Formats: sequence, C-alpha cells, structure tokens
Amino acid sequence: AILRTAEITAVDIIVIPQKGSAQINATTAKTSAGALFNIKLYQAGDIPNLIESLRQTNIPTYAAASGAKKNIYEVDLKKSAAVIIGSEGRGVRKNLVDLCDASISIPQYGKVNSLNASVSAAVILYEVIRQRHYSGED
Repeated sequence: AILRTAEITAVDIIVIPQKGSAQINATTAKTSAGALFNIKLYQAGDIPNLIESLRQTNIPTYAAASGAKKNIYEVDLKKSAAVIIGSEGRGVRKNLVDLCDASISIPQYGKVNSLNASVSAAVILYEVIRQRHYSGED
C-alpha cells in the first residue's frame, strides 16, 4: 500500500532497510498494483548514515511519530524532504528519531492511539501534495 501511495503521489524514491523489512518479490509487485515498477527503490544497509547524507545535502528528515510536538500541518513540506515511517507497533527506532531534524505527527481526535504504517504514509504524502499544489501560493 505504501508503494502504491508513493507512486501515485510522485515520490522520488522509497528507501527500504536491508534488514527487517518486507521482501520485494512477486507478491509485492501484485499487491502494489504494479507501482513497484514505476518508482525508484533503494535498499539501504545503514539508515543512520543515509540520514546524515541527506542532512549534508540540506534535505530535512522527519520521523513520523505519534504524539510528536509538531504535526504535519506545522512543517514546511513544499521542498524536498525525507519522511521516515516506522514499523507498525514499534514506530521509528529511537536512534533514527534522534538523528532526524524533527518528529511529526498526524493530528488524532479519537480513542485509538495510532494509524497503521501505510495509512500514516498516505496521510503525510497527501499533506505534501496539498502544500505543494493546493496551498494558494502561486
């Protein structure tokens, strides 16, 4: 589901950790409705090193984290940015959160305290679309 949303929202690249992530295989291709073939995919062995490389190229990194002080409507997503979506249940690892420029949350008003990873990714990516294309600033 994340691959489909990333493709339809024109994400430049998806980075997947080499360890601990879902395998990219025929099932992935089928469930992504072919999005897998239309998006750049990179498997990284060292995510902390990647975050540091992004920082050096002035690309801010945001960790999606329930309860973060800043929400997705309070950060500028109009320019290039990297968003880290953690695993369901555990979220983004603390060592990665600490390396990011900020943690961002999705406002929540119900009793359930979190969304699944693919829904969180979709909400954040559509906020990027809103800011870049529908902000009223031309």
